[in-house]
Amino acid sequence: MNEGGRGAKPPPVANASSPDPQDPRLRRFRQGMLGLYILLTVAFCVHLAVSVFRSTGEMTFSAQAPASAPRPEAECVAGLQGLWTELEQQRGEMSAGSALAADQRFLTFRAQWFPRFRMLEAACAPGRPAQAELFKALEKLADLYTTLAVRYAGEAGPTVERLRAGLGAAR
Repeated sequence: MNEGGRGAKPPPVANASSPDPQDPRLRRFRQGMLGLYILLTVAFCVHLAVSVFRSTGEMTFSAQAPASAPRPEAECVAGLQGLWTELEQQRGEMSAGSALAADQRFLTFRAQWFPRFRMLEAACAPGRPAQAELFKALEKLADLYTTLAVRYAGEAGPTVERLRAGLGAAR
């Protein structure tokens, strides 16, 4: 009943424009493409890992060896106050200039600020728990401001730049 009548499936038609994917003549090509794909993927992943490790190393400032004779407490407090003032000033200047580059400006500042912070910490905090807590608080604040700078540049930056451009055009 299905012989040539309704519901019969037509015989498969070979499409001359697309070769059989299982054609043994293409096996070397497929192997070569798979090898190239794996090679490029591994190279990209290695490059990414090296970049992340290098960046992390540049932004991680390990504690220095404590000084043999700690600085006077008043000098340490003044140094902490100065570092905090610099940090606050930089936070306030975050919106100055290009909002999209606020994170890069802050990270550049941080790379210059943190070694001085670690030197002061090594010269002041050993054996003084109250000052050690102040150093921890200032370090946490620096980390929070770094997060703030990155979020400001990424989330608010485009809107701030559009607003600046619109206000500039309206004048």
